Amino acid sequence: MTEPKQTEKSKDTCCEHTHASAEQKEASGADGRPAPFLVAEHPALDALNSLCAPWGNDIEWWDTGQSLMDWMLAADLIDQAVVDRLHERCSAQALDSVADQARELREHFRELIHRYGGAPLTPDALADLAQIREQLLKDRQYMDVVETENGEGIELRWQRDWEKPEQLLAPLVEKMAEILCSPQLVNVKNCEWPPCTLWFLDTTKNKKRRWCTMQVCGNRAKAAAHRAKKKRG
Repeated sequence: MTEPKQTEKSKDTCCEHTHASAEQKEASGADGRPAPFLVAEHPALDALNSLCAPWGNDIEWWDTGQSLMDWMLAADLIDQAVVDRLHERCSAQALDSVADQARELREHFRELIHRYGGAPLTPDALADLAQIREQLLKDRQYMDVVETENGEGIELRWQRDWEKPEQLLAPLVEKMAEILCSPQLVNVKNCEWPPCTLWFLDTTKNKKRRWCTMQVCGNRAKAAAHRAKKKRG
């Protein structure tokens, strides 16, 4: 089981203020938020990292329905056609309500990862997965024969009904269930740099990944070790 790390600023949402790169700062949108931190190697874990504090204060990427859809676009969980369809059919208030539900779902998933990350699930965990399973049952998918992406043929493909804003939860919970049921759950880790609580899936061959990114937390750890060595003489 992976033990949660905490800081005084926030519980499992805080990275030290220099975590984000200059490129991410420059990628800030009109709302002042940087581009999402998609470094986890799995969308469900990227979802956990949609709340963090790269410069000392929490940044919430899911605070409104629009920001939730922007994040899901960046994470390739939906496409622009879905966004356009939901804008046509749903009010901003309805989409904001779904963002509230998405944040609640994310924090429930965070609790599950704290409890079960690092080891495969057994049937004993089914009761704790009740909320995930309930959300899965609400998904509305169907098979259809559609044009291939290159426009040169047809194929049988799963489609999702986007008639209601609540369907935005479906791809999120699908990815959450996917990692919980996967043997890869044993490779879910926290970044080892103490102030950083970003999650990731270790997909390296030797399973020795330690940092959310080597360029940031890995280099910070190396610099800290170098300073400590010099201090010891």
